Amino acid sequence: MFELIEFWIENRLMVEIAVPSMLPDYLKIATAQAQDDFLASMKSGQVPA
Repeated sequence: MFELIEFWIENRLMVEIAVPSMLPDYLKIATAQAQDDFLASMKSGQVPA
């Protein structure tokens, strides 16, 4: 998985921040293809690594 720093502003707006060391893992799943692959694995019953 990946890490992000999340916080809420005025209990209405969530802001997510990633420092450079967090980006490689985040970018592995932050693409349309990665999301499609994840959903396909869930439908087939396979747990993603």
